[in-house]
Amino acid sequence: MGPFDDPVSTAIGTHSSAGSSYLTSSAFCGTCHDVTSPTGLRLEEAFSEWQNSPAAECGQNCQSCHMGPVPGVPVPIDQRPLGRAATVPDVDPQRIPLRRLSDHTFAGPDYSLLPDTEFPHKLDWMYEVDYRQFDQLTPYQQKTLTELRRANRTALRIASEKRYQLLRNAARIAVQAPAWADAGQAIGIRVDVTSITAGHSFPTGFTAERQAWVQITVRDPHGRTIFQSGDLDPNGDLRDEHSYAVEKGKIPFDKYLLNFQNKFTALTTIGTDRSVILSVNRHLQPVNVLRPATGVAASYGRPASFRLAKGSLPPLATMGRTYPVQLPHLAGSYRIDVRLLFRHLPPVLLDRIGTSHLKHLLESVVIDHRQAVIQVGQSAVGNLCSPSDSAALRYLNQRSSSPSAATVETKP
Repeated sequence: MGPFDDPVSTAIGTHSSAGSSYLTSSAFCGTCHDVTSPTGLRLEEAFSEWQNSPAAECGQNCQSCHMGPVPGVPVPIDQRPLGRAATVPDVDPQRIPLRRLSDHTFAGPDYSLLPDTEFPHKLDWMYEVDYRQFDQLTPYQQKTLTELRRANRTALRIASEKRYQLLRNAARIAVQAPAWADAGQAIGIRVDVTSITAGHSFPTGFTAERQAWVQITVRDPHGRTIFQSGDLDPNGDLRDEHSYAVEKGKIPFDKYLLNFQNKFTALTTIGTDRSVILSVNRHLQPVNVLRPATGVAASYGRPASFRLAKGSLPPLATMGRTYPVQLPHLAGSYRIDVRLLFRHLPPVLLDRIGTSHLKHLLESVVIDHRQAVIQVGQSAVGNLCSPSDSAALRYLNQRSSSPSAATVETKP
């Protein structure tokens, strides 16, 4: 079974086959990419989002973005490169027909936290031997383990390159700020995030774990931070309601945080909502056991006492925030740094599931980056840019990082 209506003839030694349009439909992807928990909570809605997206309206399927030559960019099958889609032992490659090729890497935003001995491949003998004691392995085991690690590292490097490319094709940021201001003046810096993904929300998938947020920093002429949002606490978490440090009152809550993460919301014993990290309502069900829903939860997409609060950016939509910045009484050049960041897991989740030792492997990927300068003087020059300041605005909205690949900013 395959996507081609004219499968290769069995005369060259292949097995019998037939074409199936189902394999090239989004419904094929939807069998895995809509996930409902035993309690009736919709944990993943990527396929449902696609069904209601601009991409679905124009007939664009999942495979056009996720199996094309450029991850995240829709490329129709008739515009993809030609090549041999298979190799058959002892058969002249010229007898294999040319096909429009698809990329089976299936690039996504996630990556493995396992060591290169475990993923993506593992040898059979490794399930019976403690391969961590390399000196105690046989020569054959040492040789094959070394070869495996090299192959896994190559595969993981290729997957990371495609993941960065996919993320960089997900969204853009635009920044508006005055080019001139007075010392001591209160100004507003507007940051808008625009999704360039037509097929689903940004982010999508298991969005209660995935974080996409804006980090903005404003520094005075001496390099001192006078405003910041989207920065991390000592544990590497955002300064939101899931932060240990915020909960204990050690650092302030980030009230200007622009985060597109969806969050589990539980009904408490006193009837109020509370954002939680795990998909179990321990307020009404203290025992950590997933029980079947008692009502028709599937009709609503959630049980009566639990829901997934949507914060993600809809397809091709724009959402933003104006950050209020109080300038000190100091003249000079003030620098603005704005980044759109993504990571597939927050550190606090790893703490909750008992895998804190993996937190150092988490990456914050810079999807887009803008920088600008505000000239601050002691006398009034004007709060808005004059026509002569258009070059400054163009500079403000230019990318500050290479367009070829996203970059890894932090490892909490």
